[in-house]
Amino acid sequence: MLLAENYKKLVRREKILRLSAYFFFMLSAAGILGLALMLPSYFLLIFSKDDHLRTLRIEEEILARKELGKLEGEISKVNEAIDAFERNEKKRRSISGVLIRLFRTTPSAGIRIFSLNLKREKTGEFLLAIQGSADRREDFLKYKAALEASPDFSGVISPIKNLLSEFNLEFNIELKIKPEIYGI
Repeated sequence: MLLAENYKKLVRREKILRLSAYFFFMLSAAGILGLALMLPSYFLLIFSKDDHLRTLRIEEEILARKELGKLEGEISKVNEAIDAFERNEKKRRSISGVLIRLFRTTPSAGIRIFSLNLKREKTGEFLLAIQGSADRREDFLKYKAALEASPDFSGVISPIKNLLSEFNLEFNIELKIKPEIYGI
């Protein structure tokens, strides 16, 4: 260059200042442009933060309700089981007292009971079928009379074939249990 050393320094310094100013101007322009372009996104995020938190809270509540729905389903199953149990308990009839009184009525000598069969007729009455044997016809007739006198039974059904044998007779008797005994 043809310039004096003094001017060279001045030109050089002027170039550095201009480049620095240009660089600072470009950096500022990029910052302002970035800020201008990012500012709507920032405000959108700030204002939608509450929306996101509300959405998150709603989703947590929905999840809790689903778990609550499972619990409600289990509770309803337990309630159905309890209802079925209560219905069955209402249908249950106690006839143990009748059986105890029947066995107390049965004499220990001369009468043997082989089987008892409890059945329910379509009318709702219970019949107690007794199969057994008696050593003598008189023992059987006394036993039948005792059953007829019992306050637990409304009727004693004894077929005629029970009286055909004099000794070692096999008998079948059906006893109608009074409804007030088992509480219909």
